[in-house]
Amino acid sequence: TILRKNLLDMSSTGLSFRTPIESELYTAGRRFEKMRIYMDGKLHSEVAGQIVYQQSFLTKDGKSYCQVGFKFDTPQNNR
Repeated sequence: TILRKNLLDMSSTGLSFRTPIESELYTAGRRFEKMRIYMDGKLHSEVAGQIVYQQSFLTKDGKSYCQVGFKFDTPQNNR
């Protein structure tokens, strides 16, 4: 499965991304194994971890989105 999402934030311990609507796929506690993160078309890292939150927010222009937080199992080093 390939998911293309806009990253909002990324650190060595996790990341958050924006998605248009809430989804059961992003329920807190759901695990993802061997998730590959690409940046500028190149493999940045391969991680495992779990969703820690899913929350709705409004942009300055009034559009509604969902932010999803993902925590890595172990801190990641950049390639």
